[in-house]
Amino acid sequence: MTEINLVKPLPKVLVVDDSVVERNLLVHMVAKWGYPVEFAANGHDAIELIKQEKIQLVLADWQMPGMQGTELCITLRNLELGQYTYIILMSAQNDEEFLIEALGAGADDVLAKPVDGNELEARLQSAVRRIELQARLANKTEELSRAHDVIAHDLRAVSGLQRSYLPEVDSPFPGVNYKWLSVPSKYVSGDHLHVFELTPQVYGFYLLDVSGHGIPAAVKSMQLVQMFADHSSSSIVFDQGVDADGQRLVSRPRDVVARLNLLFQQTESDLSYFTMIYGLIDARTRQVSLCQAGHPSPLLLRDGKRVEILGDGGYPVGLFDFDEFQDVDLVLGDDDALILYSDGVTEVLSADSEGFGEDRLLEFVKQQTRLGRCTDLPERIQMRVQHWGGAVVQQKGFEDDVSILMLAPRPGLLDRVEEGDSDRQVPELVFRLQEMQNEVAAPLSDDSAKSIVIVDDSRSFLRIFEAMLQSWGYKVHSAKNGHEALVLIEKFQPDFVLTDWDMPGMSGIELCEQVRSQKQNAYTYIIMITGYASRDDLLNSLRVGADDFMTKPVNPSELKVRLKTAARIANLHTGLERRHSELSHLYEALQRDMREVSRIQRALLPKSKSDPWPFAIQTLYQPLGYVCGKQMGVLETQPNEHGFFMLSMPGDDTATALQTMALARWFSMARATRVLFPVETTSAKVRRYLANPEQVLAQLSSISPTLGEEAPQFDLLYGLINLDQGTLLVAGIGDWSMVLAQPGFEPMFLGEHGQQQATPREGKVIYQGVISPGSRLYFYPKECAQALGVADEQVWKNQILAIEASGNLMHKEFSRLLDSGRLQIEMESDVALLGLQWRESFEPTRLTLPPDQLQQLLVTLQTTGLALNDEFTTYPKALKTGEYLDHMAFDAVADTVNIGVLSHAVRAFVEGMAYPEDICYNTDLVVSEALTNVMVHGFKSKKPAPVQLVVVAFQQIVGVMLRDTGSAIPSAVFDKMRNEQSFQDDLSLSELPEGGMGLVFMRVVSQRFSYQATPEGNQLILLL
Repeated sequence: MTEINLVKPLPKVLVVDDSVVERNLLVHMVAKWGYPVEFAANGHDAIELIKQEKIQLVLADWQMPGMQGTELCITLRNLELGQYTYIILMSAQNDEEFLIEALGAGADDVLAKPVDGNELEARLQSAVRRIELQARLANKTEELSRAHDVIAHDLRAVSGLQRSYLPEVDSPFPGVNYKWLSVPSKYVSGDHLHVFELTPQVYGFYLLDVSGHGIPAAVKSMQLVQMFADHSSSSIVFDQGVDADGQRLVSRPRDVVARLNLLFQQTESDLSYFTMIYGLIDARTRQVSLCQAGHPSPLLLRDGKRVEILGDGGYPVGLFDFDEFQDVDLVLGDDDALILYSDGVTEVLSADSEGFGEDRLLEFVKQQTRLGRCTDLPERIQMRVQHWGGAVVQQKGFEDDVSILMLAPRPGLLDRVEEGDSDRQVPELVFRLQEMQNEVAAPLSDDSAKSIVIVDDSRSFLRIFEAMLQSWGYKVHSAKNGHEALVLIEKFQPDFVLTDWDMPGMSGIELCEQVRSQKQNAYTYIIMITGYASRDDLLNSLRVGADDFMTKPVNPSELKVRLKTAARIANLHTGLERRHSELSHLYEALQRDMREVSRIQRALLPKSKSDPWPFAIQTLYQPLGYVCGKQMGVLETQPNEHGFFMLSMPGDDTATALQTMALARWFSMARATRVLFPVETTSAKVRRYLANPEQVLAQLSSISPTLGEEAPQFDLLYGLINLDQGTLLVAGIGDWSMVLAQPGFEPMFLGEHGQQQATPREGKVIYQGVISPGSRLYFYPKECAQALGVADEQVWKNQILAIEASGNLMHKEFSRLLDSGRLQIEMESDVALLGLQWRESFEPTRLTLPPDQLQQLLVTLQTTGLALNDEFTTYPKALKTGEYLDHMAFDAVADTVNIGVLSHAVRAFVEGMAYPEDICYNTDLVVSEALTNVMVHGFKSKKPAPVQLVVVAFQQIVGVMLRDTGSAIPSAVFDKMRNEQSFQDDLSLSELPEGGMGLVFMRVVSQRFSYQATPEGNQLILLL
């Protein structure tokens, strides 16, 4: 049995009766059941109380002076109260006339006086059930509406950000005029268009269309917008250098598109692509050059009369890995114009699902041109396709983004003033999808065909009532028992159920319980009918979920008016259900878009890499919502050298996320590397340094998409790590925290750790120096320290940082950092952290060779000296080694650090053997160069294995043997050295392959040079 949940507060009941005695009796009775009670002596006072107290349950007398109960009902139904008011009318006149008049006036239920307490309690419980049901649905709808509004507000901000990058309404350029139109299918668009000045009198223009719709397409669209807006030294629209007039060299359109194709190749996480037209127009010569990349062919208006189609389509950007894009060149006359458009124009469907099509567009443009209507063609095209789409476009907007750009030289066709025409109308599109949350579902009309299931074991009753209800316009489904009724209710989801009380197998009250236990799409109003059930049984039916009851024989007039009342209540609930369903679908669509933005933002993060060779990467990224204004990345600047960056922008909305993602995409470009990490021009080698932080911030601010007049504010951290030398450079703008943990040293806490920065926008170098192998670096915005649980440095020292000296330490430390007790459950800010570990520490191991292995090596060295030929030279006589004196041997990984360690050890060894200075110097040199070649060639792109180095001291020479299991030195290096005749006279061997110079040094100072490469490994022998 369903009971009212007494834990929840019951709704307030208003008792309206002019009789003090009866009013007090009812107030006492209702209060005894736990209801809060107000009372009024007349209808006017009742209305004021209902307005003030938001009362939803009214118990009113029919006969009252001044305003009768039926008049009170009518008045309340005509008021906008913001909630439904359930009205029970009472009267001593318990007849059909009273019932019909009361329900017709808007009452929900009636009671006969004197009031039976049990019946009143059951009627109130039934009313409370419906009020609570509607309240729950209304609350859920309201919560959904608020959540939707938050996302919608967010997306409107993104839309504003996008539109801020569209051209000005009127062309500000003296040499070119334009008209444009951009209508997104949703809040935001995957289309974009622009016209901009490159150099004086040379203008760029583009129209692009990213595959897909909504937010995911808008993300890539905004990244492209940012790239075209970037006119700095890293811009994709300029070449390096200047022309004879000192102006920057403008890139040809095909080169710009080829660069974009290289940057935006499809990946497993991003299968999108885009089509575009990018072009240049020189206002001095009126020459146009444009590149078409999979985009609809532009239209060329000649002399304001003829229309031509340009281009042959080309390939979309990002689909294929090639740069075979072509330019179309032409010259515009005084009355010529170009029309660019997206496929959203031609793919608008009519009511018959026929696309508007390119041919129909071409004919319409020709028609308008013949009529001299050219200056507002984009708007006219929109009106035409809007008319083609009919009611669907009028109500829901375009299915795809619609963009049109028309260009003409100035003065020219678009500068003319045309007379208005009678058939021209200003287009108006109603985007119901965007504004649906502001609409209230319209109630169903009274004469709409309602469905009803009647349940009775009497065939004659079913036959009579089926005919009567059908004559009233209902769709009727009949069932002989409760089991059949459940099947029909599940199948047809009826508006009403009219069921007998006493039936074999399943009684009416059991059927009622079953229906209420099922989850249905709409509320089903249940009326119980019986001929002999007791009043207690009927009251019990109200308690388990029946909405009303009637006694047999059923009065048709009474049934008709009760069904009318039921329809009003059911319509109210159905309307709420419909609005909730509409909002749910819309909210789910918005959530899908937001989840996709989150996925795209996460896809831009560095991929975690646990193996610390050449370095390990771990990231922690937890936005409060779907997205945030934080981003990070790692990029290769040159072999064995990587840059890294972190961005932090205030805000957690999609517009902020789009700005940071656009900047992150800029960081991935090779040109951005030159801005952040310039090359020292005074160095013979490629040596990079950190650019001045203020200059970097100024450049990034100038290219970042922004919604307002001011450049966006964000903090920036960027650094450079050389994986050969272990040098680290880090700079930052804003509040950044850095932890540096080096094996064998106390951890360093740099940047901002707790103290307040005096000048928060001032850029500064955070760290520059050498780090040791196995060092871990952690970078995060200072504001994240609390959420990470590391606001105190001692937490890092005592609970997170590992004390071991080798291994994958960062993996252990991240596990501790992510411990449930570490990361705060109630985060108050987005969390972003970047962790790097520069490779494991590979300490050289001193070896003692077994006697048999040493003897074999001595024989090999002596045999090499006796030979008259080596890898490069024929000698006139043998080289005698003399007596064996001593040796030293190591197992070590050939890296920058160990090369220095071994070089120093070898130098000390040969000096201790009292060899001449030139022998000591040359031995040190060949060991360093030999190990360097193993590093460069042997393990260039894979984790190195230890090599064996042995230096043997003889009475007359020094022997060096190096064994490794890496890749062999390329044969091309040796071939080049053999063919080089002058390498002993001068060492300008810039044409040699990589590593060739070091081999030349070894060859010059060695008396014998032997190199053997086998599948098992490589062996280098040098005699000095």
